[in-house]
Formats: sequence, C-alpha cells, structure tokens
Amino acid sequence: MKNYIFHIVGTLVFIGAITLGGLYIKKDFFDLTSIISVATSSPQSVDLSGLLIEQVPITPSSPAPDLKRFVLYSSTLTPEFRKVLEVELKKVIANLSKDSSSSDDWLQYGNLLNSAGDHQGAIEVYNYVSLIRPGNIVSFGNAGDTYHYYLKDYTKAEINLKKVIVNDPTYALGYKNLFDLYHLSYNKDTTLAEDALKQGIARLPKDINLPATLASYYLEKGRKSDAITYYEKALANAKEAKDQNAVSLLEPEIAKLKTN
Repeated sequence: MKNYIFHIVGTLVFIGAITLGGLYIKKDFFDLTSIISVATSSPQSVDLSGLLIEQVPITPSSPAPDLKRFVLYSSTLTPEFRKVLEVELKKVIANLSKDSSSSDDWLQYGNLLNSAGDHQGAIEVYNYVSLIRPGNIVSFGNAGDTYHYYLKDYTKAEINLKKVIVNDPTYALGYKNLFDLYHLSYNKDTTLAEDALKQGIARLPKDINLPATLASYYLEKGRKSDAITYYEKALANAKEAKDQNAVSLLEPEIAKLKTN
C-alpha cells in the first residue's frame, strides 16, 4: 500500500511519502488536500492514447536478484542510519532465503536498497516483482520514481509510471506522478503534463487533487482563466465530499485570483 499526504504550505507544496517497507521519497509539488490511501488492485484496461507514447514492454531482471549482492551504500548516510539499514537488510534477506515467493519482502528489500543509495540494485528488485506480480502498482510506481528522481532515465520512468495507470486507472496518484515526470523532467515542451492530469480528471471526475494540481500548473504558466476553472472544479468536488480542509484552502485562492 502507498500512502500519500498532501499539504499546502505558502505557495502550495507537496510532500509525498511512500512508506511501503521504509522507502521515503520527498517531492516538490504545487498542491493540497487530504490523505489518500490506495491498495494495489487487479489489472484493468485504460485508454492511454491521449498521452501519445506507445506502451513498451518492460523486461524485468531474471532470475531472482542476488541476495548476496554487495550493497552500494551512499557516502552521505550517517553511521547510525547505515547501521539501521544493515540490520533491516539482514532481516529481509533471511525472510527471502526462507520464502523467495514473498513479493512484500522483495519490495521491502528493494526499498531498503533504495534508502541505502543503491538505486540500480533497487531497480533490479522492483523489475523482478513486476515480473512475478505483473498486476500490481507498487513495484511499477517505485521503479518509475527511482528512474525519474535518482537514475534520471526518463524513458524507463515513463514506461513504469504509465504501467501503474494501466494496472489501476482509478489510482489518482498514478496520473499525478506521470504529470510530475513531464512537468519536471521529460518532454517539458509538450502538452503531455496537462494531458496526463486531464485524463485522470476524466477517469476520476470527483477527485479533488487532480484538478487542483492542473489549476496550479496553469497558474504557473500564466493561464489565469484556466487556473480559476480547475480550482473551481476542485472546490466543487471538495464541497461535495464535505472536505472542509480543502474548501478552506481553495476558496481564498480562487478569491485572490478573481480580484487580481
């Protein structure tokens, strides 16, 4: 399960925490609102034609990743944190030595490698989980984030993040994470960023975060009228959901835009 927490601080900042197995990723973002928890689900079909990128098959590592691999610890880790990681790695390796079919333990192993700074090792593990559990969203999402923020392989990040949407088109953060890739790093001079959010909004018309994110994006681009339109959509959804926290954040933002 992934947990994402949205906050608004000053000029709309997002802090996302991926807490599966200890992996923590902090990302800058524009937006707001509530706590969303989404579990993995069975594969579903979704139209990705609007995103203009052909789906490319992922080739996971096979056979299973080596549990005896030399872990490449980052030199920036504190001795105390490295010791914690070493202890946790020993535990999960022992578990996998007894039961190598546990996808949860494999994900834990990958997350610990990522936390250690061994991002290539983590990718090998995530790709293996994607091979043995092709309908899940967590391994694809974690691989996508790792390729995006650490390995800077944006093509592979895109493939994995789009697979999250294919596997669960009702997972709002899937569209958000794909938007982040396009907005921050890849194909930035295209409409792919807003297209990803618009597709999510079409699939999840009652969602609050997606239209609020798109509004903030339009505001950044100087498209004030479009920003107001999507902030108002987010506000309508927040009122319908009786999310008073989101309402209290959105109303003054809209009022400010309309008076300036």
